[in-house]
Amino acid sequence: MKNIETQNRRFKFSAMHRYLFNSISRSKATMNWFMILALIFMNGFFTSVYGNKIEEMNEEVIQAYELRINGKIDKAKIMLENILQEDSTNAMANFEMARLIGASDMLNTKGMIYYYDIALKNDPNNVQYLFCKANTLFLKSYIAMHKGDNDETKQFIGETCRGFENVLDVKPDCKQAMLYLIDIYASLPEEEGGDLSKAENYVKRLNGVDNFYGAQGKLILSQGDISEREYWTNYISDNGEDNRTLELLARAYLMEDDPENAKKYIDKIISTDPSKQILFLDLARIHMMRVMRQKDAADSELPIAKEYIQTYLTSDIEIPVCVEAWCYGMLGRFEMIKGNKEQADKYLEKANTLDPYFSKAFAVPPVDNPPNEQAFSYRSYFKPF
Repeated sequence: MKNIETQNRRFKFSAMHRYLFNSISRSKATMNWFMILALIFMNGFFTSVYGNKIEEMNEEVIQAYELRINGKIDKAKIMLENILQEDSTNAMANFEMARLIGASDMLNTKGMIYYYDIALKNDPNNVQYLFCKANTLFLKSYIAMHKGDNDETKQFIGETCRGFENVLDVKPDCKQAMLYLIDIYASLPEEEGGDLSKAENYVKRLNGVDNFYGAQGKLILSQGDISEREYWTNYISDNGEDNRTLELLARAYLMEDDPENAKKYIDKIISTDPSKQILFLDLARIHMMRVMRQKDAADSELPIAKEYIQTYLTSDIEIPVCVEAWCYGMLGRFEMIKGNKEQADKYLEKANTLDPYFSKAFAVPPVDNPPNEQAFSYRSYFKPF
């Protein structure tokens, strides 16, 4: 009997132990699940908060961009500095700071590249950032060319080409990046980084992506062996005309110092796309170039250049502030050449009021897209038009 009672007690104890053990185990498992769920919730919460904070900061970056393109560069800079003080890793803020430096001091390529690198460190596959950095490297190379240092030029050109190749690694069909590579490899001598075989390979690649851009690549490759005017005239005859080809034909006439025929095609373009009235500024530039070549031509050429600029300024399209300020700066230069200092000062004051950092370069300043939009453009460093 005692053995039976002892066995019963042991059985009860064992059953109770198993019950308690299982209860504790279930409690621990339940607690573990609660902890896991809590961690998931907290992670989602903080990710959401951090994500919202980044979105808020990026909206502020866009506001800084809008200040910049409206001539308020100093205010835009302060805004970006405040954003970067709070989060130095914000890629869009670093990208926009790089472009702001370019807008206020285009020769400061070191400053631009510094901020592009930080932007790319935090967003390495952003093709817009890669493209803008490569373009800045090209500007750095172009400055070195004008210093006459072949070794430095070749080094910087190598960096530029790698920059555009990085663009193609992310976006293999980026037509504008291929055009830049063709332009570099076909236009420069070997001692400065040129490589005709590489240019030919990129022309083949580009032609497989887009016939129109491929045609531009073939023309660059010809390096003046054929007339640009004849080339685009024949292209239009074979493929039909549109505003893109008409613009290239107009530019070909400008390259031949024939603004009269260029204007015929520019007028045709503007008749279907009024926003292209900015091309009047290229007509102004060709007349200004004549004065640069021959100062005696100022009396006959400057009034024509001035008329084209005023036609653009009085048009009914929205004019970017950086371009408007550049126009008044050019008008001021015209008056200075003619010896009209008082009128020149008025134009220059107007330009500075619009944009204290307005471009003094001969080329019409480009207008940046918002930092959250992709936009690629090609403008040769080796041609004025």
